Amino acid sequence: MDNKTNKKETELSPEDLERRELFLQADAEAQKDQQLLLDPEGNITTQKESIQLGISSAEDPEEKYKIYYNGIDKLLREYLPKGKKYEESRRYIYDEKLIFLTRGHAKGPDGVRGADSRMTYQPDMQRILDEIVQWIVGKGTMIDLYERLWDLNESFGYPHQSNLLGK
Repeated sequence: MDNKTNKKETELSPEDLERRELFLQADAEAQKDQQLLLDPEGNITTQKESIQLGISSAEDPEEKYKIYYNGIDKLLREYLPKGKKYEESRRYIYDEKLIFLTRGHAKGPDGVRGADSRMTYQPDMQRILDEIVQWIVGKGTMIDLYERLWDLNESFGYPHQSNLLGK
């Protein structure tokens, strides 16, 4: 301890020193066990609680890969009509899908979206996958899928690529 602390402690009564020691031990123990954190919603949690919550809701890169490539991408490639004749129609569907997965990022005038749909949140991926599966099970048409994705983007207030292109 430094001289300043020693001088202060020698001026304290034995009861004050005991009380001070109790407070120091309590502070040290509290700092070891938890740290208070404020989340974006304004809720206060301890660091231990935050770690536990983070583990339970962590993004799983392997699961995201499976949902995106073995689910969304594979089903669209398999069930959308193939060929140059349908390329523009497929592009509209892909654009709506990508806007949703990037939470509203449409391509800018330079053709850059500024976000990567493969790195989106798992619940968003699962939502698109569910829409695609429902479309397949319901034996929907291309316009049915386009309207599903359009409505999904509308429900979140996201833009539409076709609106931005002036079409």
